[in-house]
Amino acid sequence: MNRLVRTILQLSWVLGVITLPVIAQSSPNEHDALVANERAQISGTLMAGAWLPRLGGNASLDTIGGGSGTEIDFITQLNYRDLEPTFQGTFHLHINDWTFGIEGFRFSTSGSGTAGRTFRYGDVTLRDGDKFSSSLRWSSVAVDVAYKLWHPIRYNEEPDHPLGSDHVDLTISPLIGVRWIDVEQDLSKKGGKTATGQGQWAALYIGLRGKLSIKLPDNTPILEMIELTAECAAGATFGSELGAIGQIRANLNLYVTECLALTVGYRYFGEDSRQEDFRFKGHLAGLFLGIKLDF
Repeated sequence: MNRLVRTILQLSWVLGVITLPVIAQSSPNEHDALVANERAQISGTLMAGAWLPRLGGNASLDTIGGGSGTEIDFITQLNYRDLEPTFQGTFHLHINDWTFGIEGFRFSTSGSGTAGRTFRYGDVTLRDGDKFSSSLRWSSVAVDVAYKLWHPIRYNEEPDHPLGSDHVDLTISPLIGVRWIDVEQDLSKKGGKTATGQGQWAALYIGLRGKLSIKLPDNTPILEMIELTAECAAGATFGSELGAIGQIRANLNLYVTECLALTVGYRYFGEDSRQEDFRFKGHLAGLFLGIKLDF
């Protein structure tokens, strides 16, 4: 037994003498790699651009009571027909498999014309032939959290893919978020009164987000990578009564460098909510053009 212990100790000493220089030389590199990996797990994404939505839906304001407020169509009655360039920005913070995001928009439009039939909005009554002007402002800010639950295709794990190894990555993430919404709709009769309906709501929503990244071959001109993202979510608003929201987003991100992409996308956001005597059922849908920066 003593001989066995002595032999083990001798072998340990010999191994220590042989490996010590190697350990001393590699430790800083291993430490740097560990630090680099830890840093690589935290990243950010900033996307900003112009959303070009068209407004649809209707609103009603029943200040008199008894259901006298008419549902006024935004397009056919208030002439909200134009595409309205609207700034929209999104920031995402990625920590390991978690993504924390914040985004918002502020939309406004206006219209004028001649009433084609009689309708009432609050204490303003328009009859056939009356001239009017109107405006709408719609703002929203949302905060959400997503978790990378499913990663069916990963970089470094598809060597037989037609595009070659290390080129395709696909993730799917469920998400949950909260949203603040503010809507204000004005209607004025020429030479008469102005009625204003306004509502503010908090919303809770859940959804699903997917991302497909395709790294292009080195000889591809201009582009480094193509990224496709899609998101859909639905939830409830809380006001005088329970309402609903829904949103759809899709992006095509064309990376001209490793961290800068040109974005072409589509956005849809809809709401059906009531705040006391003001009922709002509207949606925004249209093209999105912007840039995306990864850091």
